Amino acid sequence: MGRSNCQLLAPGKSYVDKHIASGKTRTEALRLLRRRLSDVACRALIDQTAIGAPTRAFRVELVDRVIDQYWQQEQ
Repeated sequence: MGRSNCQLLAPGKSYVDKHIASGKTRTEALRLLRRRLSDVACRALIDQTAIGAPTRAFRVELVDRVIDQYWQQEQ
């Protein structure tokens, strides 16, 4: 998840570049990106599970939508 976002999306690349510039290695920066994306996706799933048990298709759509919204906020 993190690596594909870093290679394909400007927000992921800029996030990794920012951490590399602050002294982190590329591996550490990618780990931080993966951690941040998984935290955002997990929080969205927890919030939706409290409402009711969502279907798998709904969960996948929700994670994609939440990550897109997160990157829009970061810009």
